[in-house]
Amino acid sequence: MAPPLRLSRREPAVRRRRAAPRGCGDNRASPCRLPEVRMSEYATLLDLVALALAVFLVLQLQRVRAVLSLVFAPARARRIVTPRIPDAIADLHAQAAAELAPLGFEGPQWFLVDHPGGVMPAQPVAVWRQREEGDALWLFAPPAPQWANHLLSIFVRRLADGRHCVSEAFDCYAEICADEQILAQTIGGADLAALWRRHRDWAARQGAADTAGVDDAALDWQASELSEQRLASLQRRGKVYRDSRGLLRPRLAFAWTIYKAFRRQPKPPANTQPVPPARLVWLAGVMKRVTQQTVPRRVQAGLFAFSVALFLLLGAWIWGWRFAAILLVVVAIHEFGHYLAMRLSGYRNVQMLALPLVGGVTIGHEARPDAARRAWMSLMGPLPGILIGWALLLYASLSGGIALGGIGNSLILEAALVFLFINYLNVLPVPPLDGAHVVQELLPVGSARLSAVFIAIASLAGAALAFWFGFHVLALIALLQLPTVRSRWQLGGVLHALRSDPQMEKSQPEALRQRRLYEVFDRIAGTTLLAPPRLALGSEALRSLDVVPMRPLQRVLVGGTYLLLLAGPLAAAVIAINFSLWAQGSADYTASMERSWQERRQLEADAARLGVDALVREVIAEENADSAAAELPAPPDAAALAAAQARLGFTLPDDIAAFYRVADGAAPLGLAPLAQVQPAAAAAELDLDSFGYEGKIHFSYWRSPQTPEAVPELDSVELTAAQLRGFLLLGRDDELDTIALYDTGEPPRYAGLRFYWLDTEGGSKAAAGLSGWLRQRWVDQESMRTRQQRFDAALQREQAALAGWNTTQLLDGLERPPLWMRLLAPQGAWPAAAGEAQIDAVAARFGTPLPDDLAALYRRHDGFPDLMLLPLEHWRAVSSLSPETTVALNRGYSNQFSDAKPDALVSCIAIGGHFDERDTDDPLRWVGMLWCPQQAPERRFIDIARRRAAADFIVLLREYVALQRVGSVLGL
Repeated sequence: MAPPLRLSRREPAVRRRRAAPRGCGDNRASPCRLPEVRMSEYATLLDLVALALAVFLVLQLQRVRAVLSLVFAPARARRIVTPRIPDAIADLHAQAAAELAPLGFEGPQWFLVDHPGGVMPAQPVAVWRQREEGDALWLFAPPAPQWANHLLSIFVRRLADGRHCVSEAFDCYAEICADEQILAQTIGGADLAALWRRHRDWAARQGAADTAGVDDAALDWQASELSEQRLASLQRRGKVYRDSRGLLRPRLAFAWTIYKAFRRQPKPPANTQPVPPARLVWLAGVMKRVTQQTVPRRVQAGLFAFSVALFLLLGAWIWGWRFAAILLVVVAIHEFGHYLAMRLSGYRNVQMLALPLVGGVTIGHEARPDAARRAWMSLMGPLPGILIGWALLLYASLSGGIALGGIGNSLILEAALVFLFINYLNVLPVPPLDGAHVVQELLPVGSARLSAVFIAIASLAGAALAFWFGFHVLALIALLQLPTVRSRWQLGGVLHALRSDPQMEKSQPEALRQRRLYEVFDRIAGTTLLAPPRLALGSEALRSLDVVPMRPLQRVLVGGTYLLLLAGPLAAAVIAINFSLWAQGSADYTASMERSWQERRQLEADAARLGVDALVREVIAEENADSAAAELPAPPDAAALAAAQARLGFTLPDDIAAFYRVADGAAPLGLAPLAQVQPAAAAAELDLDSFGYEGKIHFSYWRSPQTPEAVPELDSVELTAAQLRGFLLLGRDDELDTIALYDTGEPPRYAGLRFYWLDTEGGSKAAAGLSGWLRQRWVDQESMRTRQQRFDAALQREQAALAGWNTTQLLDGLERPPLWMRLLAPQGAWPAAAGEAQIDAVAARFGTPLPDDLAALYRRHDGFPDLMLLPLEHWRAVSSLSPETTVALNRGYSNQFSDAKPDALVSCIAIGGHFDERDTDDPLRWVGMLWCPQQAPERRFIDIARRRAAADFIVLLREYVALQRVGSVLGL
């Protein structure tokens, strides 16, 4: 006979020996433990690696994007006699003249050089000549912020055979354009003397110099024809192509060569002098020309395709193809929302990228600062995803077309949850998420200091919340925003000083406004050695001064939309909490709790009247409920007690002595024979640390009420493993992972507590002593027995009332999950009916017709999640299951029926369980219900999950309906 249905227990009365996981040894002194903490550490490490990889990938893809967008523009140059040297570079040329004069260079001669289509503006270029060696030195203005205090130096020497040797300092442009006629290298050095020495030595190895290569005619040729010849060579060798605008750009293979050359080119020496405002203005102009350079569509499409492929490959390796594809779609739609909003708002060079293991990013350059457009640009990322996520949930709940057997089987559900999680996460006002950007745009225009305060508070709060929930990478990302607080605070001071400055009027020339801006920056924030961060802050300051503020209606629309998005998950949490509080405050709940406490008080009074002998025997009898009661070992005699006390060095406490006068240990309770009782510190391989969390072991206990009418309160204490090693070890069970300890200290570590029971399965507990612990276990067991009896009686009454109901009536009698539950957990929704063709097909597949009661259910629903019934297409013959699943199934069957034969289930059909479509090799990993047409009549249907068997399926269905009704009545 099958065992009766039993209530689930918070602390099971029946404790069964657990089989060790695969690969674990039989060493009981060192039990095998699953590495949960270690896996958590690995997951955190993987997250950190993914974050570092994402940052690296963004930087590299931007660099590749810049390389593929590179324009090879010809140089146009003409001599000028009286140059107007910009203030931005006049000091650099003066410094270069001081360095070159001792080296024998003459000059300078000046050329006005322009690169149509390039990023550098027209500029005066100084040319110095070293006639003895035949070298010309061309000095250009700094081409990038990293070169702020260094002129671009290019040495050129003509050889006797007509070839040219070109050495370019810290820039690989000459090197990548080199051919057999124009040799080139990239060099580095601390000053011009070091750079020239390296050029001179290298050029000497290439051949004899033509000292006439520095005359006026030669310089004129170098100024224009040298560039033309290099570009012609690149075209001839197929390195470049002309785009739709006629500009020369690198082909893919040549771009890879350029990328490698960029990575290995030497870096210029670090700046030792502040970057003056005039030079910052010059560099800002260069950067503006860079941002205005168009990126070919083929480059944008190619980079996006590459990032998507990388995202899928790494994602599939970590999560599997299915989840990686879902995540890619979610991220792509999120970023596409940003992309469209940025394009509509006039951003330049907008680019979408997928970042493996992290998400995605959309980059672009703002042309017309507008607070409302910025806010909508941020909102248009999460908004479509949230709408799509809720639409998928609604579709799943209404259609009922969700595969059964677990969340992982529903593609629609999984996609909906990922859509909602990713996009609701981005709504949070935590930098650098989209929600934080929306909040910053809602702040008053130009309130940089208020923005700095917001970033500081939001970053700290968001990091703490993310760390609390285990999102360590998100916490790190939030904390990485803190360094920007100081710079934004300084930005606030700069903006305050510039608000009423007449030189900052929009009608003023841009260069004049920028010059004034960086002068104020130097005055308020101090001078800087690093141009890139100062340029970024300057650009942000100009946008803040020029931004179009939100109008009142725009602020209402943006703020209302954001609050609506943010309030979704918060409202759900508040409703759930309020419902829980309402339920706990209801009269029925209060009456039920009072009845439970009265019953417990009575049981505690009964336990107090029992002796130690009766307590031990009754507790052990319940522990061995499925087998004959074990005989207790004979108690040790007085001599053994005295010897144990002499060995321990103290008199045994009364409750311990009382126990050992009854029995010499109790293995079912994890209490050792007296001869094995010893100090915990002396026990070999006693693993106490594994019971703790963050170095602490938590013990719960019932605090005695102050008055007989008061309700006992559940309290807790914490101890470290080192403190527990100072206690007395009364026993341990390595298979059940339990340890019994006794605090013999005076005074005890915690007043009123002596006995400590460590248990990984039922929770560690503390008690006043060994006798008190035994009484608590007896009370818990009797309380569960009383509840089980009440439950069994109610269940019998309900089953009797349902005895005449057929399958259709029973299904109609079930309580259908409410709409809100189907929205939140659509995998529990009842699916649509199976057609007659499907029923006939499965009967033909297994060679036997479905019983009438089972067929009647499938004519209503193709599977039933409440009973873990699978759709017909997922039914499997047991003989076709994997060996691992079959072994687990036979083990569960053998535990249920003592007369089970090894091959009893071979002819059965698995009709319920967990079906995972992602696992193509073994999708049905867990079986919950079997249909066995060839078994004995009483075992035609076997419910493995509930340990039940019946001749007809309607019996199991009736039991489930009765269970649901009993649960509603008893509040279970």
